[in-house]
Amino acid sequence: MEQLIEELTSLKFWVAVVFVGIVINIISAYAKPLIDRSISAISENYRSKITEKAEEETVLFKALVECSEFRNIHRQQAIFERTRSVWFACLGVGVFIAAFSAQFTGIDSLMNLSFFMLAVGTFSFFNSMKYVSSSNTKWTRSIAAFSANKQSQSDA
Repeated sequence: MEQLIEELTSLKFWVAVVFVGIVINIISAYAKPLIDRSISAISENYRSKITEKAEEETVLFKALVECSEFRNIHRQQAIFERTRSVWFACLGVGVFIAAFSAQFTGIDSLMNLSFFMLAVGTFSFFNSMKYVSSSNTKWTRSIAAFSANKQSQSDA
């Protein structure tokens, strides 16, 4: 403890602290514009992608409102994705059961595969959630387009 106190009170320590502080200040002065430009470019890229997606969504919604066949195809895609989601969820459950069963058998080759099976099961669950989300978006979009079409027909 005394050695630490002596080191903290020494002139050599405080000169090193001041020197490191000055070096960090100089480096940060040169690095800040570079970091600002990088973050600005990333932000602008993200903003433009969001704007493009919003425009695409508007065009898609108008097409759904105008064409009932397209709306039905959109609904069928939503149902297909929901079915795919259920299949991936079932695959995930089956693989998790197989992985946990492999752990209890005591067979080394199966126990080595259990990590791989857990990875496949996790991937299946993530795919299932992705398809549930996509299906929900498509279904909601087609219902909103149907309502907008019905509203526009009643207004006319």
